[in-house]
Amino acid sequence: MKPSLLIGRIAGTEIRLHWTMLLIFPYVLVTFRPGDLLEAARAFLLIALVFLSVLFHELGHLALARMHGVNVAGVVLWVLGGAAVTEREPDDPGAQLMIAAAGPLANLLISALLLIALAAGMALTFVLPGFSPQFPEIFPFHNFIFLIITNLILALSNLAPIYPLDGGRIFKALVHMAAGPARSAAATFWISIVLALGLLAWAVLERSWIIGGTALLLALGAVSLNQGLVLASMRLYARLFARPDVYIRLADFDPAMELLTRRIERSPLTPDLYLQRAYAAFFLDDFTRASADVERVLALQPGDLPALMLRGALYYALGLDASAWSNLEQAEAIRPGSAMVALNRAILLRDGGRLTEALDQVNLSFVQAGKEAVLRGAVLPLLVRSSILFAMGDRAGAAQDWESALRANPREVYVFSPDRVRIFARAWNWSAVFFEWLDGRADDRSIVALGWAETALHAGQYGLAAEKFGEAMRHYTYLRDLVYFRGLAYLGMGDMPKALDDFRAAEQISRRAHIRRFASGHIRRLSESYATGG
Repeated sequence: MKPSLLIGRIAGTEIRLHWTMLLIFPYVLVTFRPGDLLEAARAFLLIALVFLSVLFHELGHLALARMHGVNVAGVVLWVLGGAAVTEREPDDPGAQLMIAAAGPLANLLISALLLIALAAGMALTFVLPGFSPQFPEIFPFHNFIFLIITNLILALSNLAPIYPLDGGRIFKALVHMAAGPARSAAATFWISIVLALGLLAWAVLERSWIIGGTALLLALGAVSLNQGLVLASMRLYARLFARPDVYIRLADFDPAMELLTRRIERSPLTPDLYLQRAYAAFFLDDFTRASADVERVLALQPGDLPALMLRGALYYALGLDASAWSNLEQAEAIRPGSAMVALNRAILLRDGGRLTEALDQVNLSFVQAGKEAVLRGAVLPLLVRSSILFAMGDRAGAAQDWESALRANPREVYVFSPDRVRIFARAWNWSAVFFEWLDGRADDRSIVALGWAETALHAGQYGLAAEKFGEAMRHYTYLRDLVYFRGLAYLGMGDMPKALDDFRAAEQISRRAHIRRFASGHIRRLSESYATGG
């Protein structure tokens, strides 16, 4: 929401003005050409009332979002309108529809009230002879009519079925109800792109920069619905601008490693480069290389806390719990009272069966969590605490933490990163019940299937992992690597023909070099095994 100016709060939601609002002053002077102070005041009052109408539009979204349990962090008014900054989109398509429709309905309500007031004034001229509606000198009759028309335009233009306009969101919710989330995203993307390109063509014919800019913004908003296109664009950006951090975000680790290795050769005394490469190696399960790079970071920069935490994660992944404990002691010495240290201590205590001590440590992490952005809210501590309570036999307490986590950040609950998969794979009894519960709560069950499959794979539940990867593949068609991970599940089950088929498919279709490399290695080993009759 920055750069913007806070002008007030409504029910805890910040109302801000974006810096582009400064453009209102030259706009008024050029458009209205006021001849005196009164004309200038009229122009600025009219603009202020238009933006007040935009604010009521966003407050309509805010009210309905709050009714459906979605927090609105703030409302930002800028030169072309406004935006409500929500923490998430509700899973229920009915709720999505009502939240999207609330904004245009607010503008229609304003127009209706203004028309009723105008009609009442006109009616009085017939009831009371000699009566004539008086409009303030600063706000004449034609400005009143302009405000009514403006609110109608705000309502109707926002109802165009172009995402992310309200009409696009309404269309998406309706298709979701009829055909499910996957088809709703695809259908909304295509209709939005076609209409946005049509608007752009009109802008070219009319030579309108404003319409053209609006069309481009709408097209970019619609692209967010097509994750395959988004990923391809990010991959192109990473390649053109040599951005290893973007490759890592895309989980495309081989090119990230190559770029980082070249930069390390040029700047061998830069700890951050080694740390980035260590993370990439960690996610590749290349623990030897990751460990070597972590040690280089600590040699160059002793006491580097991120490097220490990554070394702890490496020890944990390797099952070296004694070394992980020693590493935590070093981290504690560097940053006493750290929430992350307390949380990691709680996980190790849980794994060791020291549940009461684990509960004390995870509660301590809550106290410190607000001071450490790395925790990104309270979701991970809530899930860890729920696994501890579950192991202690407190199913109700565990479920309460599940509910709290889901309210805090649903996306973080549904999407398990590789390090979290390892944490909860060790608590499989908890994971099995948790994913069953989450599956019953989610409107889009495929997102649950993905985290479920990855956790089951690490927990050695290969049959379940293969089933859930297959379920996720039917929905996330753009995630071509899932076939490789299903192959790993088949391999764990001992179903070599299916594993070989999946590895061959992954070798052909994956966009990630390390997946193709891993698949090729499995194909070679399985083929040699068949050749020797092993």
